[in-house]
Amino acid sequence: MTRPDTTARPDLPRGFYARLWISQIAALLLNPFVLVFSLRQAVGQLLVWAQLVPGGWQGAAVPVRLPLAGRWRVLNGGLTARQSHSWGLLAQRFAYDFVRDPQGLPKLAEWPAFGAPVLACAEGEVVARREGLRDFAAAGLGWIDWRVRDPRGNYLLIRHAPDRFSLYAHLQQGSLRVAPGQRVQAGQQIAAVGNSGHSTEPHLHFQLQDRASGFACLGLPLRFVDALVLEGPEAGAPGLLHEGQIVAPGPDQTDGAPGAPLRSPAGIAPLWVSLVTLLGVGLYLRQVVRLGVWLFSF
Repeated sequence: MTRPDTTARPDLPRGFYARLWISQIAALLLNPFVLVFSLRQAVGQLLVWAQLVPGGWQGAAVPVRLPLAGRWRVLNGGLTARQSHSWGLLAQRFAYDFVRDPQGLPKLAEWPAFGAPVLACAEGEVVARREGLRDFAAAGLGWIDWRVRDPRGNYLLIRHAPDRFSLYAHLQQGSLRVAPGQRVQAGQQIAAVGNSGHSTEPHLHFQLQDRASGFACLGLPLRFVDALVLEGPEAGAPGLLHEGQIVAPGPDQTDGAPGAPLRSPAGIAPLWVSLVTLLGVGLYLRQVVRLGVWLFSF
């Protein structure tokens, strides 16, 4: 049920998606940590989906600052089902992936995104972190690190309000500068961009969620108050970004005006994704048990 951060691009090497598919299957079938992660995510999403079904989510996009400095491409992300990072995963429905051009370089350290500073999107308190996971060297080919213990890789979770948490994932190994209990200010460097976890290239995965739990949470729509769209289609409203844009931080573009009300229906996709995941994992575990019984019957 984990979704590696990637999207269709004309510059992807031949066989990219075949290698990605092989890596995903290997992670789910051969890595017990990913198997348990997927089960917890599926069950947590079902609980959130059940709460969301009656009327969906309604509210304004949450104002935050860009978590990066300089020029970045929005690889994944948006407010609609077509633009969404992962519409079928409620926690990642309004997530964003930021990359830097050019991609496809032979060595991981040569990628412009790798090692770039990651900044806090708003003032808050660090509540969770994961570190010590390697940066996967085979970047840009479609492979993901199927042996990693956490698909999010190295990450930080910051609480900005009782129902507002920001997640920064796939961070560079050894780059985390803050620890749980520490207060951070908007724009403060907290880590560096990496390629840890289920990531096909160096990038920052960034999302806002309503709970600290990464498994039973709802993703919240974002409004980047300081985002300048340098290239690509305009978002239609200040700070509402979507894939295909080149952006950079600048002055506040919203003039303090509240965002327009948004509505996000529960939809059938999260239910479908969760049930398929649970069914697939259940069938796989059944076959594993059968194989074990057969082996020990000799």
